Amino acid sequence: MKKNEKTTVTKQVYKGKILNVYANEVDIDGEKGYRELIEHSGGVCICAIDENNEVIVVEQYRYGSQKFMIELVAGKLGYQEDPLVCAQRELLEESGYHSTSFTYMGSFYPTPAYNSEKIACYMATDLTFIEQNLDPGEHLEVKKISLKTLKSMILNHEIEDGKTIALVLKVCSVKGI
Repeated sequence: MKKNEKTTVTKQVYKGKILNVYANEVDIDGEKGYRELIEHSGGVCICAIDENNEVIVVEQYRYGSQKFMIELVAGKLGYQEDPLVCAQRELLEESGYHSTSFTYMGSFYPTPAYNSEKIACYMATDLTFIEQNLDPGEHLEVKKISLKTLKSMILNHEIEDGKTIALVLKVCSVKGI
């Protein structure tokens, strides 16, 4: 049975640089409940594919998982930033590649139970290398991996990043791989 939830009391318990945390009281069709919410501005993920069907990926240490992970290029949206503009900027900053062709591949909520983050996904083609321009404190290694190999790595549990898994499998489906 579907029940509507309406926030009745909001209490901010943490204000950070990339997220805020709230402890809320909700009314669930007359029933009182509690919800914790992480507020996030959202992000983008880009599957950049060159003329040889090789995908630009980055490998970097991820503090939350406490290990190095292979991921597609991605980034956080600025306040009221257009996702396509963010995708173009992040691709160039992280990988050094510029694209003249971005195709919107949909969006998704990675953890909707307690997080407002929504990730817009793009496939980028017609790539030209210009120059990498990482943000301060950003340390990553750019690699190229074939789309077919990336799919195998996902199916063999070698890639664990959710946004990478979602977008690579979408792109493989579109390309018949």
